[in-house]
Amino acid sequence: MAHGVNANLVHKWRARASERQDTAVTAPHVSFVPVPLQAAALTSEVTELRIELRRGPVIATVSWPMASAAECAAWLREVLR
Repeated sequence: MAHGVNANLVHKWRARASERQDTAVTAPHVSFVPVPLQAAALTSEVTELRIELRRGPVIATVSWPMASAAECAAWLREVLR
């Protein structure tokens, strides 16, 4: 009260702190579990970009070679203007 804090508020803070300590003690310890991955699954090579554009009822699908992805980005910027 001398610091302008209501006693009810201090009681609420103490109760919440006590709850956090209780849950921290009873919470199960979770550790990192590594998952082995096959190397073949990670090395699949993407050879083309596929983009689907929709405007109302019209749908256009574009396939672009991955080797020229920068040109595809420039083209897409122009189309979406």
